[in-house]
Amino acid sequence: MKSNISIINLSDYQKSDFKPAYWIAFLALCMIMGELHEQAHVQTGYWLCGCYGERNFNIWVTCSTCMANGYIATLAGPLFSYIIYWICAYRIRYAPTTIGKWYALAVLFATLPFARIFTAITGGGDEKMFIASLTGVHSSAIMVRIITIFAVSVFCLPPIMIAAKQLTVKHKWLYLLALNIGPLLFAMVWQWQIMNRLLSAGVLVRSFAGTPLLIGVHFLAMLTLFYCLRHRLIPYRLSRSRY
Repeated sequence: MKSNISIINLSDYQKSDFKPAYWIAFLALCMIMGELHEQAHVQTGYWLCGCYGERNFNIWVTCSTCMANGYIATLAGPLFSYIIYWICAYRIRYAPTTIGKWYALAVLFATLPFARIFTAITGGGDEKMFIASLTGVHSSAIMVRIITIFAVSVFCLPPIMIAAKQLTVKHKWLYLLALNIGPLLFAMVWQWQIMNRLLSAGVLVRSFAGTPLLIGVHFLAMLTLFYCLRHRLIPYRLSRSRY
């Protein structure tokens, strides 16, 4: 019986495919998925509390009058990301077209699975806050960190490994390194430093549905940019074969 699993072949890409437009499209997708992750937190917090707390591009809190279990809102962001990881992993293995596999690969890494592992290892992240709140072992920071690293690895590492296994071997690890590390470094500079400083300076800080206008404008700009360049995420000859 013939298997329906096909390998994502990096040889489909030529050097000309890795023009700046590819990386712009990918980083725009990273910004989109990152904001959807934050919205999972923010809107769940509103559903629990009936009010919005303050936020910026990467930090959020429930409103000061919230008496509900805020750790549920803390879990909402990672839960959204985990669902995306595993859907993409499934698509990477079983999508009926190679083009579908390439898009799934981009969405998987744009949702930053490595960043979740890295943050857990360094002692931070939503998962740590959720586990500490759930277990009540605030006094045992080492135990909370161990549990967090194990839990995050269970949800994040297999999709990364599935993606790695499906890629051909030539230059595979360099490619995976760029997809995992690049978005994290970009977000740290662009969102955490530049855009958050604009918010702190009072630029478009008026909120709508719990989100400052600057973040909303940024999201729409990234969405437009990604839509215009989305075909650059797949090899040129494959994209041309669609038409």
